[in-house]
Amino acid sequence: MSAPEAMREGQSSARPPYFNGQNYNWWKKSMEIHIQAEDYQLWQIVEDGPPTIDEGKKGSKSKAEYTADDLKKLEKNSKPIRLLYCALGPNEHNHISGKATTKEI
Repeated sequence: MSAPEAMREGQSSARPPYFNGQNYNWWKKSMEIHIQAEDYQLWQIVEDGPPTIDEGKKGSKSKAEYTADDLKKLEKNSKPIRLLYCALGPNEHNHISGKATTKEI
């Protein structure tokens, strides 16, 4: 068995491994390691879902009411989503567009 296409010339540690529709198990493990190396908390978000935002006394907050802590939580959820989007080609993009969390992706 030959090496996956992405491995033939080596990979960049700065870019997530690219999924071309083949060798899913290799890509999945490579992606897990890439996200963990980027920030282990990001991998926890992938596994457990996004951090929750305190909704306050009235119920749901408007975006104008978000605190700096709320924005950091939203940013933490966006980072693994960005890594996954960068790792997928246009064919796979159609399967994940509209998903709000990495757990859904």
